[in-house]
Amino acid sequence: MIFEVVTLAEVKAYLKVSSIADDVTLEMIRVGCIGTAEQATNRTLNEREITVSAPLCLSQRLAPAPFFVDGIVTVKMLTETGTADIPSSAWIAEPVHQQCQLTLLAVTEQPNQHIRDPLQVTLNAGYKTVGDVPADIRLAILDLCAVEFSRRGGCDCGAGVEEAALKQLRKHRISRVF
Repeated sequence: MIFEVVTLAEVKAYLKVSSIADDVTLEMIRVGCIGTAEQATNRTLNEREITVSAPLCLSQRLAPAPFFVDGIVTVKMLTETGTADIPSSAWIAEPVHQQCQLTLLAVTEQPNQHIRDPLQVTLNAGYKTVGDVPADIRLAILDLCAVEFSRRGGCDCGAGVEEAALKQLRKHRISRVF
């Protein structure tokens, strides 16, 4: 289920804006600040499905940045003639340090053996509900919105608030380990 990490209504309430005159501006600011938060934390915040295609080993960690991988939905083999589904009974997906370990169950005893054809893997990524998103991430996004809204008239203010919000977001940063 797709949800909004921070809604337009929450941004307006936080900024104490009641008119609809600034809704378009606030929506653009909100979306931009969520993007900034995803970059600062190196994770996706709204749950979504993503697809990666790559040559993989029989046992491989998957963490396509900037995604927090929750689980694997489908695995397909890409061949010259198209794609072939690999049944879920032929692979295991386990969470490993905010990544997903994909292990293909194969006859071989060599887990690092490369597969001839690349795989296409569809993953679930991100937080499942708005309640799963840490409160300080949501507050940092609102603070960033406030700074950007105050700058709309050319004011160069809010640098301290912006740096504090970014510092708070960096506490949730995922380091990629491949």
